[in-house]
Amino acid sequence: MAMFMIFLGVMLLLICTLGWRFLATGFPKYKKWKWLLLWLLISALAVGLFLFVQGKSRAGMPIDFLLRQGMVKFFSFWMIFQVSMLVFFPVWIGIAFSRWSLKKKSQAKEGLLQKISLAFVVLALGISIKFGVFPDSWRVVEVEIGSPEIPEGLDGLRIAQISDTHVIYPEDVDKVRAQIEAAKVGKAELLFFTGDLADTTALIPDAVKVFKDAEKDFPLGVWFVLGNHEYFQGLPLFMAEFDKQKVRLLRNEGATLSYQGTSFYLGGVDYPWKGNVFSRDGGGASFDMAAAEKDLNEVLSKKPADQYMILGAHHPGAFDLSFDKKVGLTISGHTHASQVGFGGRSLNPFVKYNWGLYGKEGFWGYVTSGAGEWFPIRFGAQEEVVIFTLRRVGR
Repeated sequence: MAMFMIFLGVMLLLICTLGWRFLATGFPKYKKWKWLLLWLLISALAVGLFLFVQGKSRAGMPIDFLLRQGMVKFFSFWMIFQVSMLVFFPVWIGIAFSRWSLKKKSQAKEGLLQKISLAFVVLALGISIKFGVFPDSWRVVEVEIGSPEIPEGLDGLRIAQISDTHVIYPEDVDKVRAQIEAAKVGKAELLFFTGDLADTTALIPDAVKVFKDAEKDFPLGVWFVLGNHEYFQGLPLFMAEFDKQKVRLLRNEGATLSYQGTSFYLGGVDYPWKGNVFSRDGGGASFDMAAAEKDLNEVLSKKPADQYMILGAHHPGAFDLSFDKKVGLTISGHTHASQVGFGGRSLNPFVKYNWGLYGKEGFWGYVTSGAGEWFPIRFGAQEEVVIFTLRRVGR
């Protein structure tokens, strides 16, 4: 299903790009069908290679590392190039309008318009090389959580979050290992993984083991909540491995932990499927607010009344509920910041809680951009490991 949606999205992108870039604007010779056919063939090749790599990897079949990397980078480069051309849509329309508005042919003006077109094509290529071939590496983000609700004894508590690793290739396991090491170096007392661990079933044991091996490095433990991709790839597979390796998984429950003699409550909610459409054994990515509220109420019913609460919820749709129910800190992932961002915020205006820190009256929520991706294009929305530091303020 995911591959079909990728393919459909790319095809729609192709149609828009062909129409805007070649039929309406650009250099006159590009209106010839042979150039349109070349564009289509390159795009089809990019998509085909990417689907080939994904299929081989998820089936557990070996493929040379350099060959795989080359195919994925070629796909990323070409898709970002198309997106960049679409972003410059107003430029192409302006150039087309200028051409059409010429009452008399002006070679000087035509030459200028072609130079402007070429400049923007070169700019699009530069953007594509930067983000498709040489993308930014993951980073560690420090986030300070200040609130009068934080008990004095928890001031200075550091908690690491890793989310959405989407392990597909063997080298992704090594990347996760390095990210966990960064959380350890950052002196986090606790590591919380907030869903979407692996998308290649053969690598689930290795991905789980990396976290399990790290428990000794975090005094308050390593904890998990489920994401929607655990259901997509087969929840029984994950649950069997979690049980085998004795993972601390929170499914609508919590645990009382202690830091410097002060207790707090660590809770985790399941992914809230829309009950009347999907079962919790698999299905689409539907998010149901009623299910989310039921799950959160179940966690809260088990929480000691006087304890500060930190909640892991894969989907940030739970933020409004957690703010209203006075949950101290809720940490989520899922969105990947739409994989397009600038200055630590997503450029997608249609998702309410997409990337970064949000708050209401001293109660906070953070959405990470994720530590990996299942679609290999990030445009200014860098992968991240987040380390939170709790600070008591205002009292």
